[in-house]
Amino acid sequence: MAQSGTDQPSGPETRTAHHPFDDRNADVILHSSDGVDFYVYRTILILASPFFRSMFSLPQSEISEPCQVVPVTEDSRTIESLLRICYPIKDPVIDDARHALAVFGAANKYEMEVATIFMSKAMSTIVELEPLLIYAVACKNGYEELAGQAARQVVVRGNAYLPEVEEMSAGCYHRLLKLKQIGVGRASEIGPFCGTSHGRNTSHSSVTDSALLGRQDADVVLVASDLTRFHVYKSIISLASPRLQTLIAEAEILRHGPQGSSDHTSLTTLTLQLPVDSKTLELLLALCDPAGTPILDDTALIFRALDEACKYEMHKASWILRQQFQRLMTADTLSFYLWAASYKQEEPAIKAAKLLLSHTMEELAGLYTDDMESVSAGSYYRLLRYHEECCAKISALEDWSPSTIPYPDCSDCGWRGTWDHWSTNYLRTIPERLSRRPSPTTFDGGFGFSEIVQAAKQSCSSCAQNYPGIVSFSKNIGEKIDEHISEVKLILVQSNE
Repeated sequence: MAQSGTDQPSGPETRTAHHPFDDRNADVILHSSDGVDFYVYRTILILASPFFRSMFSLPQSEISEPCQVVPVTEDSRTIESLLRICYPIKDPVIDDARHALAVFGAANKYEMEVATIFMSKAMSTIVELEPLLIYAVACKNGYEELAGQAARQVVVRGNAYLPEVEEMSAGCYHRLLKLKQIGVGRASEIGPFCGTSHGRNTSHSSVTDSALLGRQDADVVLVASDLTRFHVYKSIISLASPRLQTLIAEAEILRHGPQGSSDHTSLTTLTLQLPVDSKTLELLLALCDPAGTPILDDTALIFRALDEACKYEMHKASWILRQQFQRLMTADTLSFYLWAASYKQEEPAIKAAKLLLSHTMEELAGLYTDDMESVSAGSYYRLLRYHEECCAKISALEDWSPSTIPYPDCSDCGWRGTWDHWSTNYLRTIPERLSRRPSPTTFDGGFGFSEIVQAAKQSCSSCAQNYPGIVSFSKNIGEKIDEHISEVKLILVQSNE
């Protein structure tokens, strides 16, 4: 954000901008992030920008300076293009998508109406060059009209991964996929591409009353990042968290000195500030309470608390939180995966991703949860890519033979591992059946299991009645599928591509 000042800011070596922004008769210097000074006239800035009008209306230093210095966060290329739009000189030529987005963002930030209109027109042409980039940045900043234009171009021109995908929400990427599915002619059915929610409502997730929290006779006050205060007992907290025990001991030394003291400070309650939000800290403290009964129904909060529990070496709390994984994963597998991936919890993320393989790609892309508005599209994109790679891996397998997946001997149909048995014929159909749902559950207790039973009934009544044999056959198929999809790596953090 721009800040008014009279001293040159420290940073890169200062240079003077090119003409016409080198006029020493100007009364304001805009100092860019890369160290370039733009000499500009206050009057032009006031006319072009309500932002600067408000800034210059504030009381200024009584010390008279020939030129007021205003540091800005934009680089010199962005500032020069922005000023050229506002000055009565030839407009800049902007034909690079990233540069255009930077200028467009600065025009909105400084409330420059003329520059915003100019850049909106320029973006309508540039959007065809890199539509996914523009869509991602537009969604991140809430530029709905621009996001809609870019989304239509993405559908027409296709989309590949870009680093900027990490900066928009999974919900925005989901709406892009939905537009691709239904067609640009039905874009109005999707709703705002940028989304309508900018955060999760976690008010339903709270802990029950705890004897550990809020006791005025407690000897330590833990202060959360939002300044919420928790009165707790040092003895219990120290047992629950070796890291907090160390922090408390260090705070006591600072307060009393290495040898301790008998002054008035010993009568005051020790206060320790932690970089943890109050909701998360409340849950962690409730998990430390032997009599506490916290409500563990919020997947996002549980992963956030687990992340902090690991930092503060709260082993029991970590164990309790991990015990909720299976229940939460079953209740909402997609939300569970997104949060596990966001917090780089590899093992639970892989388990959830494998469960989602029971969906086709179309079904998976159609799933939506409110949590998608709060996590990065990168995690969602990599889940879809993982599904595609698993489909390709299973479809390419050819070794579905009796030697690798045997069926128990049957005296009635004469099965002895020959190639003309019904089970062998069924094995030949597996790659096609798995090409869209590459999941072990497809056969191990799923729809595929029922198909195996039907195939057996049509060929041999004895095989059909051999329920343990069918279960074993189905389980062996599932294990082989799991063996091969385990070779596909689920990427949680995207490297540069």
